[in-house]
Amino acid sequence: MINQSCSITNGRATARILWLEPWADQVEIRPGATVKLIATSDKPGEIHIEDTESTLTVYGWPSSRLTVVCDDDRIWESHAPAPSVPTNMDMRSFVKFMFHPQTPD
Repeated sequence: MINQSCSITNGRATARILWLEPWADQVEIRPGATVKLIATSDKPGEIHIEDTESTLTVYGWPSSRLTVVCDDDRIWESHAPAPSVPTNMDMRSFVKFMFHPQTPD
């Protein structure tokens, strides 16, 4: 089993929404809070994080499951593994292609 984890801290004065892809779900990160992302899978891959002015998005990889922890509490957990994607795409590219086709990569 492959395990990967990383942390994200909201350094802003306002809450931020963390989008969880490809599960199309979200959690709120309050100001000053740190969330830990824990991904598990039986296949290799890595978490990708996209931090823009307006959004914060984490992308799993095919077959991964994701858990979000804040203050030792599990605040979100995927109930299904991420689906497979075409061989020439990663999860970020696939989600953007499927749901935001006009957005440049």
